[in-house]
Amino acid sequence: MYVKIQNSGKGGNSGSCSDYATYLEKENEGKIESEKEYFFSNDRDNIKAYEVIESIDSNNKRLGKKESKFFSVTFSPSQKELKSIGNDKEKLKAFTRTAMDGYADNFNKGLKGQDMLYFAKIEKERTYKGTDKEVKNREQKQGALKQGDNRHIHVIVSRRAKGNGAKVSPLANSKNNTAMLNGKKVQKGFDRQKFYTIVEESFDKESGRSRALEETYQYKLEQTKLSTEEKIKELDNAQNIDVGKHNKENILEKEKTKSNNNQLEI
Repeated sequence: MYVKIQNSGKGGNSGSCSDYATYLEKENEGKIESEKEYFFSNDRDNIKAYEVIESIDSNNKRLGKKESKFFSVTFSPSQKELKSIGNDKEKLKAFTRTAMDGYADNFNKGLKGQDMLYFAKIEKERTYKGTDKEVKNREQKQGALKQGDNRHIHVIVSRRAKGNGAKVSPLANSKNNTAMLNGKKVQKGFDRQKFYTIVEESFDKESGRSRALEETYQYKLEQTKLSTEEKIKELDNAQNIDVGKHNKENILEKEKTKSNNNQLEI
């Protein structure tokens, strides 16, 4: 599973979501009505782009001119995961809705998925980018379609909860940030690493798939930590000196940033 959270979609996110919503209509071009894929929300299907734009753009009261008005979340299951659900589009939708329930809960503000204003869309195609190794190695041309099952889900989610409610950001740092909720101290902000685990658990719940230990986010995270520690040991041995506590912490922090930079394969 590949999860990506962005503070900007196509055209930026401090203004209208029009450019981004319109961009996500690209796979509908030239198709007959029955073949088109429309947006869906927490409780509705077949939502047109114009309604997405109107809903998101009108839910930003008291947000500053330069503040984010919406965010983009992308869920990209692996081909192995997609194989486990076959061609069942409804399972992909159910997974998305369950994951967005977890998204809302992860803010620790008593929010549920039904409280969030979001619209999701399933896409089936991916194209090669100039940064892909296949393009760099001249094995593929930029813009060419990738082979295999490339279904993935794009979500446009408002900065505010429905009805111009609570202002929440998935890019807020949860570290050392607490508040009282219903008489209990809870972590504020958005724990992105916890969300990655929520996403894989949501997929397994809706697909009925049993995830092997080595496929879990926590396992891969631990392997990354071990790999980083091995790099430090190699550096120590190569220089025949201790790189020092401060430098080790910097190296570990850089590796953590790579895995927590709003996107991660889990």
